[in-house]
Amino acid sequence: MLQIRLEDTLHDFFAAEDSRNQTSSSPKTLISYNPISDHDLTPTLRRNTRYIIQQWRCSSANDYSPITNLVLMPQRMAWLAGKMPVVFFKHKVSEEQIDLMVGRRMEEDLKQTLAVLEPSSRFAPVYCKSPEEIHMSLGGSKTISFLPFDGLAELCHYISPDEHYILLSKRELALSGLPTPKAQLVDFTAPRTGWDSNDLNNEVARAINAIHDRQPPFVLKSNSAGGSKGTYLIHTLEDRANVEEDIMNNLLKQLPNLTVEHAHLHPFSLIMTDFLPGDAISLNFYVRIDGKAQFSTCTTQIFSDEGHFWLGGTVTYSAQARLESQYSELIHSTADFLRSHGYYGPAGIDVMTDKAGVHNIVDLNPRPTGSFVLGCLRPHFLGVLGMDAACTLPFMEFSASRTTFEEAFKKQLEMGQIVVLAWYSDLKTTRCSMCLAISAVDMVSLKQLSRVVYQWVDEYQSQKSGEI
Repeated sequence: MLQIRLEDTLHDFFAAEDSRNQTSSSPKTLISYNPISDHDLTPTLRRNTRYIIQQWRCSSANDYSPITNLVLMPQRMAWLAGKMPVVFFKHKVSEEQIDLMVGRRMEEDLKQTLAVLEPSSRFAPVYCKSPEEIHMSLGGSKTISFLPFDGLAELCHYISPDEHYILLSKRELALSGLPTPKAQLVDFTAPRTGWDSNDLNNEVARAINAIHDRQPPFVLKSNSAGGSKGTYLIHTLEDRANVEEDIMNNLLKQLPNLTVEHAHLHPFSLIMTDFLPGDAISLNFYVRIDGKAQFSTCTTQIFSDEGHFWLGGTVTYSAQARLESQYSELIHSTADFLRSHGYYGPAGIDVMTDKAGVHNIVDLNPRPTGSFVLGCLRPHFLGVLGMDAACTLPFMEFSASRTTFEEAFKKQLEMGQIVVLAWYSDLKTTRCSMCLAISAVDMVSLKQLSRVVYQWVDEYQSQKSGEI
């Protein structure tokens, strides 16, 4: 039976840090959950109102769904954990969906997914129904989270949630002193007596005027968003007018949530930067306690056809030594900056190179990134299979069972050329959702295999499936 060994996991990193520093630190637990601010995911998982995450440019309703944020994304991110406890939320969404959401079926799906991992690389799922249950189950363990979550703010974190939220913000990158495109900030002040219509209209008008005064091309970002869901690329005056309307509507709706108590976090700040043409690469690394960087991978990013939404990443393993050397100075200066603000652990930066050859950081993510798993899979894809190219594919939904999928890709799954990172079987609609990592001998073959997977999914997009 296929058994995959991972490297560069969170468990590996923290164990190495303990060995290096001759200490025995507190045990760690990953809370694999993607908090959002626009909707309550379940009756016990309320939206963030302090650590506000903007999802102003969502590609579909799935971006708000419990399936995406409680199952698929957490399972994919959990592969980075290694031999470590990982908390998943287990809760029905409504009385009409009993055990449909993160209930018995999620445990069965995840058990099947985990079976391909060696015991030394296999994370241990811990299922909790509420933030209160997590409080009771963790004991003395420190928590590692993808993003800060209001309901877990009182837990023992290995980094302060406030500081983590600030470091994750686009505003903090603009002020960091790291090489980044020149930025213009629009901050907001919370009225001490609460918002009235005059305060709100004046603040929104000030922001829209700042956008209107900027000439294209430029980039506008909301302060706290992931997956490019708060990024606007403005090439023309028409683009600018459309963005002004979108930003105005979002601010009118959400800015009243800004209070004096969390105004220092600047959750609604807007950041406008110069536009850099070309593609961005992603650098994944660990920040050590001594401030040094431990390189993992350099990946290229996959975006949607319109270029707005992050879908995945690709890696060429044979190029990693060259790329690590090429971006070494930038990686180490970023690690030094993050450590000086109390952070250590997994991090990623997105980098673009300008016409003068200067590497500019266009995004800073002191957290597990979506492409970090490609570094973890290196000993399997490259070492065991000899596959030099690999990628993560976006979440895909279709009307077919897992058995049907496994029959279609039996050879690739048995050898581990295709690895299921996340799977969800919907017992009510008999539809499934999945996230895959795939590999091939080179980038041409990788694109061919990707097309085969996409074609199979397209075939089952609208069909009815049988029993799951």
